[in-house]
Amino acid sequence: MVIQAAATVDASVPGGMTVHLIMDSYATHKTDKVRRWLAAHPRYPVHFTPTSASWLNLVERFFSTLSEKRIKRQAHTSVKDLESSIEHYLATYNQDPRPFPWYKGAEGLSGLCEEGSIRAQESYEADL
Repeated sequence: MVIQAAATVDASVPGGMTVHLIMDSYATHKTDKVRRWLAAHPRYPVHFTPTSASWLNLVERFFSTLSEKRIKRQAHTSVKDLESSIEHYLATYNQDPRPFPWYKGAEGLSGLCEEGSIRAQESYEADL
């Protein structure tokens, strides 16, 4: 999946540009196949998020809000127009910024932990 996604980006981003990949520390992102692909494509520096990277969920939530409140509500006629719209949203938001609290009740976390454990085990067994 990492290689497929990066290859799609590779085909659409001009060759001289650096493309930073931000990934979680999931083992499938560190396989020999992925490492070889990344070594052959040095314009893709990889940044792994810490294991406890719930802060990344907040970043995703912020961009989701930006999309919902500004980008999807307008028709943008150019990249410059889109950039202007984003900059306007950021300037407006930063006048009265609010934190994005992230929390999950114990019952929700235990279900996620169990589901994650099952997926990790299935992934491990598939790699054998």
